[in-house]
Amino acid sequence: MKSLLLALMTAASLIPSAAFPAHDGSESSSGGGPGIAAEFVRLSTFSLRALATVTPIRIQNRTVDLKAMESVLPKLDIRPTKDTLKIDGKIVDAINHPDDDSIDINIAGWEKRSDDTKLQLAIHEIWGLAFHDHQDDSFLYSTEMVKQVRTTGLRYEQEISCVGDDASMEIFFPTDAVFSSDHLVEYLAKNGKVTGFYALDLNGAGKGKSIEPVFLSISPDKKAIVMQQFTRPGLLKANIPIAGGTLDFDHRFGTNAKCSALSNK
Repeated sequence: MKSLLLALMTAASLIPSAAFPAHDGSESSSGGGPGIAAEFVRLSTFSLRALATVTPIRIQNRTVDLKAMESVLPKLDIRPTKDTLKIDGKIVDAINHPDDDSIDINIAGWEKRSDDTKLQLAIHEIWGLAFHDHQDDSFLYSTEMVKQVRTTGLRYEQEISCVGDDASMEIFFPTDAVFSSDHLVEYLAKNGKVTGFYALDLNGAGKGKSIEPVFLSISPDKKAIVMQQFTRPGLLKANIPIAGGTLDFDHRFGTNAKCSALSNK
């Protein structure tokens, strides 16, 4: 069984821009690197997963509901813009809109930020969508959350491997789920979806490797792992048989993939 140990910013750098198509106008200035929308989602995902390993998170006598923040991610609409953004006449780098779970991000303002302040802004805006009745005034909560994220490493275990016509895939689950007192299937049945990673090796097709966060859950009949890619729109769920089997992950790549049985049933 392989292990995957990711520090937040190291993990972010592992994922190529091809895995996260950007919205129009959202390309970063770093040599055609990842788009702003993709980078925002990526940082949000890694930070919330990192914080989940050190729960409960308490700031100013308030316990932070990380599940509420994570629930925003699948429906999140990031809208990079060159327009100047203002709140009460003050220029800001981003504005969140709880009515439609969207966030406007000023492109120039985002690209001037350091890794830490990008992370802080991502957490700040996700907080605003999850808790619009209790805002992160003066970045009080997001600042403390960034401090905790930076001290956390993320460890995952490979539980499923697959080989297709032109690609190979690996599915990684959080270590705490794999090595819980319950077997993995029962852990997922009790706790619902977890955030894992989907590694796609397209070297056979001359397109390199990518790794991206995914939601992993158990099917109602407990016979399949349900993998949902949420960083890109329009992708279908993959139902991976626990006992092993053949399926299509993606009709462009990953067809006719023969998957191993789940290691920890």
